[in-house]
Amino acid sequence: MATNVELISRQCALLTHRIAPLVDRGTKYALLDFPHHANVGDNAIWLGERALLSAIMGGEPAYVCTYKSFDAQALEAACPAGPIFLHGGGNFGDIWPVHQNFRERILDRMLGRKVIQLPQTIAFSDPHRAHALRARIARHGDFHLFVRDETSLAFARENLECYIERVPDAAVGMGALARRGRLRSDIVLLLRTDKEKSGQDMSCLLDLPASCAFDWLDEFPSFRRKVAMLANTSSYALGRFDSNKRRLTAFDFTARSRVARGLRMLCSGNIVVTDRLHAHILSMLLDIPHIAMDNNYRKISNYIDAWNKDYEKVLLATCPEDVPRLLGHAKSMLCPQATTHWQ
Repeated sequence: MATNVELISRQCALLTHRIAPLVDRGTKYALLDFPHHANVGDNAIWLGERALLSAIMGGEPAYVCTYKSFDAQALEAACPAGPIFLHGGGNFGDIWPVHQNFRERILDRMLGRKVIQLPQTIAFSDPHRAHALRARIARHGDFHLFVRDETSLAFARENLECYIERVPDAAVGMGALARRGRLRSDIVLLLRTDKEKSGQDMSCLLDLPASCAFDWLDEFPSFRRKVAMLANTSSYALGRFDSNKRRLTAFDFTARSRVARGLRMLCSGNIVVTDRLHAHILSMLLDIPHIAMDNNYRKISNYIDAWNKDYEKVLLATCPEDVPRLLGHAKSMLCPQATTHWQ
């Protein structure tokens, strides 16, 4: 078994080892598709990418954007050469089409320029869409794809023709994290409410004693307004009047605020039960004992099998009914000083 610190160190080293040979340190680069939405996991990936790429490239990106704000002329003016990195996550395929459409738009617009897709999980329901992507990648000529699990690796090698490597999720670039916030319950149930939920009946979990349940997709409009205002204030306070630098500062501030919200959720309990991949990854960074379940296409178990099956504080449940049985084991992983409400 391995500690979280050991796993984080190994995984960050592997990410650096795989990405660094593809680029020249000190050159300008772009990082596209900032996740301007409430999903904590995607924002954690952004922060990990920022840390990893700053170390690998020797500086911050010259151009950043969301899929909505992309401007090809602005990219070419700010970063006329050098690699284009695409934000990682779980949207490579046709489940989340707006991000896949943006990815394909970049391939079409930036023919022959190095495009590096940071770690993704691949999921296509329509094989014709994957076949069309293969042709688009071949036409582009310099696409490099990083995937997070063996299933995605096998699919990519069979259906796509480009540089392909398996690496961990970029959120580990955040490093080990300290717990924060107030302890409110013994068990945090962080369960999906979107179209990736497994469809299994979770009602047995909602009856667990000393537990609270939520998802982290929702944020109050007041939170968004406050973060936007503080992000802009932070940019000007740092003297970042250039539009690209101001946008980068705002994106980083927003991502940190969203991740902080998610970390407080996870830290509000002694044990986490989740079917979200990044609730697992962030629980590992926080060293919180947790029980993981799958989403609708085995994203979590595939990832754990690839990278974290040796982590000493994760248990994998095959169905919600397994969770009560595993809670006793999870409780034994708590430090002796932990405060609990169990009898």
